[in-house]
Amino acid sequence: MGAFFDYLDGIISAQMWRFGVPVLRVGLVVMFIWFGALKLAGTSPALDLITRTVYWFDPKIFVPVLGCWEIAIGVCLAVPALTRAGILLLALQMPGTFLPLILLPQVWRFALPGLGNVWMVMVKATALISVIQLPELMRNADIAARAVRLPFTFFFAASLIYLGITVVSMWGQQRAEAWANRGVRRA
Repeated sequence: MGAFFDYLDGIISAQMWRFGVPVLRVGLVVMFIWFGALKLAGTSPALDLITRTVYWFDPKIFVPVLGCWEIAIGVCLAVPALTRAGILLLALQMPGTFLPLILLPQVWRFALPGLGNVWMVMVKATALISVIQLPELMRNADIAARAVRLPFTFFFAASLIYLGITVVSMWGQQRAEAWANRGVRRA
């Protein structure tokens, strides 16, 4: 039975390796073109934040230019020969993405709880777990448990490591929220 699952895992991994980057590219293309089009149409949910952050430019000019910029990023990422140009456009846009957190520090108070929740979801349910080697950790715990016939001990140790990651993440989130809420009166 184990040989079958290894074979199946090999097939799935090969397909993910083959189609993973193109699917990611398509997702980024759709995202940039969609949000750029929303800015051109004047219906972007970030419109108010943009106009408050970049207050020194006329929003009637700046927001459509930003929309065209994002569409250009999407188009460049859609065409493999233009990927480097798209990455350059994206790199030039990234400082502007974080500008509200610098120019409007009161935004931190409202952004951090949501960002913390997204982080915890990523830790629990996405590829971030693969990056920190949780599947490998559980596999090693399984091998060790079978070798010495102490499954509870090894799986408990593995779960403590995972719990440690979440506790450190929650502690960091609480510290960041406390920093962002300094000077704010509680009702």
